[in-house]
Amino acid sequence: MSLLIFVREKKRFLQEEGLVVTFSSFIKGSNYGFFFFTVPRKLNGMKHFHEVHIINKRKGVDHVKVLFSFLFFFFLVNDTAGAPMASHAPAGLRIKEMARPNPDEFMQFDPIKRAEQQKIAYLTFDDGPSTNTRAVLDILDRYKIKATFFVMGHEEPYAMKGYEEIKRRGHVVALHCFTHDYSVIYRSKDAYLNDLNQLEAFLKKNFDLSSKLVRLPGGSRNITTRQASTQHVVPGIINELSKKGYVYYDWNVDSKDGDSPFVSEQAIIRNVLKGTVNQEHAVILLHDINSMKNTVKALPEIIEGLKAQGFAFDSIHEYSPQVQFK
Repeated sequence: MSLLIFVREKKRFLQEEGLVVTFSSFIKGSNYGFFFFTVPRKLNGMKHFHEVHIINKRKGVDHVKVLFSFLFFFFLVNDTAGAPMASHAPAGLRIKEMARPNPDEFMQFDPIKRAEQQKIAYLTFDDGPSTNTRAVLDILDRYKIKATFFVMGHEEPYAMKGYEEIKRRGHVVALHCFTHDYSVIYRSKDAYLNDLNQLEAFLKKNFDLSSKLVRLPGGSRNITTRQASTQHVVPGIINELSKKGYVYYDWNVDSKDGDSPFVSEQAIIRNVLKGTVNQEHAVILLHDINSMKNTVKALPEIIEGLKAQGFAFDSIHEYSPQVQFK
């Protein structure tokens, strides 16, 4: 109890300094605990670590040196001591409640019937290019696999090279978003389309790239778009995308590498290979972000595991099965 009081006092102090503390519970084996970190107050409510990291970077905040260096405090309590401490966490801030929606609950899946009935895995990478892009591409080349990169509008030198490398090595460059700021993108249908148009103009001008393949930030159902004030926005976005000839893709296998910076290599592998067991066409969500080295480390074993399950690999094209949340 004294530790919990300390955490609350620390939260009060940080809020007085103009910061906000976000709590999450976690489970490790049979233990429970908390960790907290600071982010700018205006970003409170962001769902995932990678979303806060992206916006911090775009606003010039060095997450390694400043606020996102994680005022890292956590403790473990063995569950044999009674009710888990995680039960004291405020409602709505538990990892289970903050996680991405479970695709199995609302999946529309219309698989294309190929003559050989081959199981197909689609490796998709969101949020890049990053400093990890070249390593990801090297692994894909080693296995002679083509993937799909739902990119953002990054202008750093390493990112500019990343777009060129993705294109040069024959992978699909698809559209994600320019800013990844939910509070901006999902303000209205027009706000989303303005962001998408900005990304399209950036890719066309700098790399002569264009695409009609889209993935909405957070997927077509996420914590922001399910709120009462914004739940009407996504249907309008989807309708407009359809009228303009775009095809949007969600996923039916989530690696969960974007849930936290602490997701281990083995957890990422396990999440993917468990998620693909009953899939004929697996659209796999991964992330291409500077901080996510474990995704790169996990990739070879993911590929080997998928091959062992009988999957071939392909990038997403117009003929690909559409995997969309209901």
